Amino acid sequence: MLPDGTFTEISGTYNFIFTSVGGCDSIVTTTLNVHPLPIATFILQDIICIEATPLLLEASPSGGTFSGTGIIDNTFDPELATVGGPYLITYIVADAFGCSDTITAAIEVQENTADAGADTTIMSGETAILLGSAGGDYVWSPNEQMNCFDCAITEVNPFFTTTYTLTSVDLNGCIATDDVTVFVEGS
Repeated sequence: MLPDGTFTEISGTYNFIFTSVGGCDSIVTTTLNVHPLPIATFILQDIICIEATPLLLEASPSGGTFSGTGIIDNTFDPELATVGGPYLITYIVADAFGCSDTITAAIEVQENTADAGADTTIMSGETAILLGSAGGDYVWSPNEQMNCFDCAITEVNPFFTTTYTLTSVDLNGCIATDDVTVFVEGS
């Protein structure tokens, strides 16, 4: 509000003439500097896998602070947050004039699963059936003496005791692994 009672949001120099009851006058000069509010922005992916490395958070303008579950300084650690969400991440930035802005985004932490089944024992020359369960695709390794390396259920005929690893990658890129050992007797 300027001395004459009007309001403005425009920077500038404003002069006002005031006359007292006794006829004396004076000029009041008001210089107004309007500083734009900072506009906080940051982009946060919607989903992160529990096994991912901590995510470096970047925002503009720089110099603000992040807060929320799983936040350490300017990183989001999915293991610290744990599986679930959505977790709200807030960024607050203030300029040199004390004007501030706040922005909030959400992220979820997801976990894939893989279960290669129970260890089993076979006699040399026999076949074992591996029963896998996963939250994404299936990839068995090693895949020698195996009838299907990318199936949930596969048959193996190892010549010696072998540990098989089931690896699964889900639609979000989350990775899970599990091992199963087929013990071969009489080899």
